[in-house]
Amino acid sequence: MLKPVNRHILINKQEKTKERKSELFLPEDYAPKEEVHSSYEVLDWSEDIRFELKKGGFVVVDNKMIEKISINNVDYFIVQDNYVVGIFNKTLG
Repeated sequence: MLKPVNRHILINKQEKTKERKSELFLPEDYAPKEEVHSSYEVLDWSEDIRFELKKGGFVVVDNKMIEKISINNVDYFIVQDNYVVGIFNKTLG
């Protein structure tokens, strides 16, 4: 597993399932507006981050600031600690 350094946090990007049961006809180039922020599960973090995290907790992050790293056909998602806008140290439910 990738060990984050330099104030980075390793997160689990959870894919959202999209169900469409609508009978509306939309233009082919239509795309629904993406959410600006989402919550992500914390997997690991660098020792020099500036706040306390717990494995299995969640962080709220601006979706544009997430970096995808692919190594040996495995995708890792990281974010630098200054892009975290909130923390949930308990399971979301």
